[in-house]
Amino acid sequence: MSRYAKAAPGWPREAAHRKATDAHNFPQNHRSSQPVGELLARLDAVRRTGDGRWLARCPAHADRSPSLSIKLADDGRILVHDFAGCPVEDVLAAVGLEVKDLFPPRDPPPEGFRPRHGIPEHRARDLIRLAAREAGIASIVIQDILSGNGTSVDDCQRALRAAETLAEIAREVSSHA
Repeated sequence: MSRYAKAAPGWPREAAHRKATDAHNFPQNHRSSQPVGELLARLDAVRRTGDGRWLARCPAHADRSPSLSIKLADDGRILVHDFAGCPVEDVLAAVGLEVKDLFPPRDPPPEGFRPRHGIPEHRARDLIRLAAREAGIASIVIQDILSGNGTSVDDCQRALRAAETLAEIAREVSSHA
């Protein structure tokens, strides 16, 4: 039995229990050197619920039973959720931490690294798909006109919108070149 197991006069029983089970609740390799150990050390009534998972009293509200869930994700992030509904920012502010403290430090960029400028890859794909669709619409209307098939006013207006969209895409691409 730990020396903390007995509650001192006037101490809540839960505080004595928390102190008695600290070694079990805090991961050895995360004490003070890792953000999860820092967070857990600042919470009350911490109870380990599984590998890399804990429950604790929420410091942002008067919590009688633990409602704060803490999980250490595989990538080193700390996931925090209060089942009573307190925002993460409020929970962390109550213990003197910030949201940035829930994420592992980033490695510095490799020597010679230059960030990419221009259109993000996913945006470029969207622009290419949009340009292909609009060019197809304009092409169909132009073919109808050139072959002598009648075209409606709606078709001509749609071809005009397609040409305007293609011009907007060209402006956006040239502004990132």
